[in-house]
Amino acid sequence: MSYSPIMEEQTPFLRHSSEDSSSSSSSSSQPSRSSLGKDGIRLSDITAKHNEDNPLQVITQIAQSFSYSDLDEEYQGPLSPTLKIPQSSSYSDLDEENQGPLSQILDKSKRSITTIMRSTGRGLLIVLVTSIPSFLRPSEPKKLYATSYLDGLRGFAAFFVYIFHFIPLWYPDVLRGFGSTPTDYYIIQLPIIRVFYAGPSMVSTFFVISGYVLSYRSLQQIRNADFLAVLGTLSSSMLRRGLRLFLPTIPVTFVSMLLVRAELYGPNIVRYPERTHTFWEQFHHWYRSILAMTNPFQSIDGFAVHFPAYNGHLWTIPLEFRGSAIIFLTVLAFAKLRSIVRIPLMVFIVYYSLWLARRWDLFLFLSGILLADLNILRSNLCITWKEIDIFSQARNGVSAKPIMKIIGRHKNKFLHFISISLAIIALYLLSTPVIKPAQAIGFATIVASTPVSYSLDSVAVLRFWGSIGAVLLVIALSLSPAPNPRLYPDGTIRFPLLQRPFVTPLGQYLGNISFSLYIVHFLVFCLFGLKRLTEAGEMEKSKYTMYFCYAFIANTALAIWVADLVWRLVDVQSVRFSRWLEKKCIVRD
Repeated sequence: MSYSPIMEEQTPFLRHSSEDSSSSSSSSSQPSRSSLGKDGIRLSDITAKHNEDNPLQVITQIAQSFSYSDLDEEYQGPLSPTLKIPQSSSYSDLDEENQGPLSQILDKSKRSITTIMRSTGRGLLIVLVTSIPSFLRPSEPKKLYATSYLDGLRGFAAFFVYIFHFIPLWYPDVLRGFGSTPTDYYIIQLPIIRVFYAGPSMVSTFFVISGYVLSYRSLQQIRNADFLAVLGTLSSSMLRRGLRLFLPTIPVTFVSMLLVRAELYGPNIVRYPERTHTFWEQFHHWYRSILAMTNPFQSIDGFAVHFPAYNGHLWTIPLEFRGSAIIFLTVLAFAKLRSIVRIPLMVFIVYYSLWLARRWDLFLFLSGILLADLNILRSNLCITWKEIDIFSQARNGVSAKPIMKIIGRHKNKFLHFISISLAIIALYLLSTPVIKPAQAIGFATIVASTPVSYSLDSVAVLRFWGSIGAVLLVIALSLSPAPNPRLYPDGTIRFPLLQRPFVTPLGQYLGNISFSLYIVHFLVFCLFGLKRLTEAGEMEKSKYTMYFCYAFIANTALAIWVADLVWRLVDVQSVRFSRWLEKKCIVRD
């Protein structure tokens, strides 16, 4: 049998098989097993039949005619005639260089599929573990500080804002006060009880807390005359503040844009943008809204705020950023002033911002600075009645006056009376109705006492009295006296009476997720709550109430779960990123 040069070059094993077959035929009239393929087919018959065909077809036919179990050890494998394959071996055990192209492809495909399956399994496991809320994970108790109660207060305030955005859509009457109309006589409309859904007043509470917390460390450094540290603290805080506030809102609003685009939101009875014709139009609309919200030089008026197109309740973020800048600038300007000058000057600025300048938001931020400064001063001057007596004897040689001893002994009782009274007044003012406050029972006199600059409409009235209530609430909490240490000989730290609800695990957890809950709760409500509201429709009263309870519980659980995810995956990472970026950019000391 003759082969073309191309055949010999491409299929050397054919030549090898042919030579062996010829030598074997000369010695015996019976064909050897090596010259036979599967089912007794001769190689010469195959090659003769395909002599003029494509050599690759000949190779394929010969490979199919062989059974590996029928080959002699010397001719195992048509593509590798000199390779010896043990009887127990499988073709997948061969090295890649001794396998055929098809087998190599199959082997690589199997390994690729295995890798994909393993990666998918790991990814699903990561998603499953990540989706577990933080309160279900084992963790060490959070370390508490002197200002930890403010974290808890911020957490409850954020939750009350969520309630404010949920309940009134089901029961619009709650926005009016008790007795505003002949039908408004529900218990939930009573003063103080209304605090649980007093959203606008809770925003005022946010701003007071920001002023207090953002200035607290710098004011302590000022008290210690560490002015170089003050400069470093203020510089770091201002540099990171914009990222801290705006960065988490970008992915949340982007998801809102995708949900609007996918038409997954409920009926548009609240403010969210309509679906555009194309995705890029929707994306461009979202992009412009982000630019407008994050513009640090925008004109801000507390009574004419800009509502972002996606998640309109984020109107507070630009005010928070502007207020933060005012806080840092004020602390820097007053850093080297003596206390006897700084505190009266701060009192005047606080008064001016509210009554004369009509800047209720700046009043809140500046009040936070003043309260922090006064609280630090009070803690430095706080002494017991025994210390007063010892000081009096050392100076005058006589014991302190009886009146001083009485004040010292009953100081805590006096502070309890003052702090609780202020807290009640604060809660009353915080519960000012949103609609028709002048007609509500118990608020007519208060509304009549509103300054002229704030009496133009009910929103301005609410901002004025809600701001005063927020400041009084923080004062009440800070004045609440700590328990007598002698009552707890084990040395356990006991927080003051009014601060205890906010340092509980629930309060601290809500404080952790407060910012995330604030920025995502509207998204969750549009995605889930609005649909439940539509389903309620024209249900009879009893069924409507039951369906409201179901929707509120389900929507709340979903909102807290999403807020927990955003807190861990977005909020915390934004803080870490801002610190990392700061370290990369600042000059080393």
